[in-house]
Amino acid sequence: MPATGRHLQANGTLTSPCQTGTLVCDGLNGWACTGGTVPSSEVCDGADNDCNGTADDALGSPVGDTCGIDEGECSTGITSATTAPSKCDGGQGPVAETCEWQGQRLRR
Repeated sequence: MPATGRHLQANGTLTSPCQTGTLVCDGLNGWACTGGTVPSSEVCDGADNDCNGTADDALGSPVGDTCGIDEGECSTGITSATTAPSKCDGGQGPVAETCEWQGQRLRR
């Protein structure tokens, strides 16, 4: 237990990769928390580094920005940080040209 006149804060809620530590007596230095993993700044790695329950949030531009083109058969997506480097998720990018019949017309 902490020394007289001192108190412990509630553990709160942590999400992976954060973990609570263990309070141990550190001799003349008093009580110390050992082990555990504390929150850190978010980075583009697919993990919830700041332990708020949402991975790769609040990274700022370009994450969350529209990417790609919205022309012809192509459509835009959103820049994500599920992997480093970030990538354009969703939408439809260009594909190789093909010839196919569409109704009564040849479509290219």
